[in-house]
Amino acid sequence: MALLVIPPLLVVIYTIYHIINNNNLSGSKRILWLTAVLLLNVFGCLFYWIIGREKVKAI
Repeated sequence: MALLVIPPLLVVIYTIYHIINNNNLSGSKRILWLTAVLLLNVFGCLFYWIIGREKVKAI
């Protein structure tokens, strides 16, 4: 049972960490994505990683 729960939970936690530390997101976008991930869980994570993640700017 734990094998079905722990991996998605880790993905959600890492996604939340990434959203909070992503400097390319504005405050309103950050709140929107955090809300989506918290409400939609794994589907919110998929949406964020596919369409929401802003590309990291090259130095």
